[in-house]
Amino acid sequence: MEGHTYQATGNTPVGVRRLYRESALPQVRAKRVAAYCRVSTELEQQQSSLTTQMEAFNDMIARHADWELAGIYTDEETGTSRRNRDGFNSLMADAEAGKIDIILVKSVQRFARNTVDTLTATRRLKALGVSVFFERDNINTSQATSELYLTLMAAVAQEESHSLSENMKWGIRKRFAAGIPKWAATYGYRKTEEGDWVIEENEAKQVRRIFDMYKNGSGLPSIVTALEQDGVITQMGGTKWYPHTLATMLKNEKYIGDVRMQKDYTADHLSHRRVKNRDLLVPQYYIRDHHPSIIDRETFAVVQRIALLCDPHRGSTQYPYYGFLRCPHCGQLMIRFQLPGHFSKEKDWTCGGAAGHEKRGDRTSCIPQSISEGYIHEAFWQTFDDLDEDGLLAISHSSGDMAEGARFALEARGCDRSGLVGKRNEPSYHLLVKTVKGISFTEDYRTLLVTWNFGVVSRIDIGYQRPWHRPTSVLTYSGGRFRIDCKPIVSGKQVATSLKVRILYIDAIRIVDPSDDDEVQIPNVYPPLSKKHNSNEEDPCELPG
Repeated sequence: MEGHTYQATGNTPVGVRRLYRESALPQVRAKRVAAYCRVSTELEQQQSSLTTQMEAFNDMIARHADWELAGIYTDEETGTSRRNRDGFNSLMADAEAGKIDIILVKSVQRFARNTVDTLTATRRLKALGVSVFFERDNINTSQATSELYLTLMAAVAQEESHSLSENMKWGIRKRFAAGIPKWAATYGYRKTEEGDWVIEENEAKQVRRIFDMYKNGSGLPSIVTALEQDGVITQMGGTKWYPHTLATMLKNEKYIGDVRMQKDYTADHLSHRRVKNRDLLVPQYYIRDHHPSIIDRETFAVVQRIALLCDPHRGSTQYPYYGFLRCPHCGQLMIRFQLPGHFSKEKDWTCGGAAGHEKRGDRTSCIPQSISEGYIHEAFWQTFDDLDEDGLLAISHSSGDMAEGARFALEARGCDRSGLVGKRNEPSYHLLVKTVKGISFTEDYRTLLVTWNFGVVSRIDIGYQRPWHRPTSVLTYSGGRFRIDCKPIVSGKQVATSLKVRILYIDAIRIVDPSDDDEVQIPNVYPPLSKKHNSNEEDPCELPG
């Protein structure tokens, strides 16, 4: 008889004491009673547990004549967060609306595994006049001592959840370390009953199309438009495509037959928030040639470099000339930038200086000159069109890399150029990789020099539309007028201001080299006033307004 409370009735005959067990359930009349049931997975045994809970609560409510069923609310999600628990949220909403007087729950663990959420919810319900009875734990929130016991039980449930989460993580990481990846639905692949990953050819055809279009210079929005116009079905069965979906596909190593495990991880067991594993806080595992590939490795590598060249989060985009353009004065790689405000809508290229420093302090040792990208586009296409076709044909009949480059140039000249030209008339990066060894200028920037990878060097004069567009133009002021190369110009004050701003801007650009661990060596180029760089040095001077 230990652990129970017994009382004597007050109307029994003298000398007779009748004992009965005091029910832990609240003695109420005509109360609207709801039940909450939850399981954390969709496994068959858990479904059976959910059914058992519902039947038990139905019977309990039916045995009380003064109770009426207000509903049974169920969830099949994890209990550490309310975010994905539709049944629980509906239960709270109905309680707020005054539709419930009592809530029955199997245990505190079924209600929530987060101490804060448990206490917050039960206190809110108590303020609404709604009591919660936890059957297994024999806790009724209408009783004065319930919160102490509830706090203890909720803390135990939260710690059990944390222990279970850590055990599951340990098991998953052990499988990863053993080379057993987790299957995730991937467009272009299917998983057989034997566990093999096989190619779904209809989808794989579209994957190859996406990679080829991006490699040849098409942007993500234009690829989306092409797919939707052709009615290509997505992985979810619809016809609506999104740029971020394509961006994820283009970076997915599964398309070359590899698997990288733990690209992200769960930050904690309470929020279940997934975070990118950029800093390798948990170990990553990489399996090469795990399954058949859809994309060849060369194409995948080119696409990754293009994605980095076009990535605005790296400070500025360096597509398509980074790695090809060389400074005519010092021979270092040139970088791309854009002047702020109304000074210029064009992208310019200037000397990036010598690499090897967190911030390239010796970059400004070179002459602060720049050339508009539009002139580079125009001159490059002129040199490409002026290539001697007979010479290319002769080289293509030989062997080696030179012959391959010549064959690609011949093929490119003979096909529709729309697949090789971007919306700003820039050549595709794929064309440059296949045909160009380097691009530079004479020191006066009057002539563009293209060294082709099939052993030919082309020279073309650059046709500047304005005298001050040429990087080496000399600005002077004499006789009350501004002059460019000793020739008077109109709007001289505006030109002088523009050239001054350009020089100051070039001097102040921040260039942060990538780490040795980066697969693709492309620097981060930050505007002078950007706060995104990682340098602890003093901020550069501000530009004049």
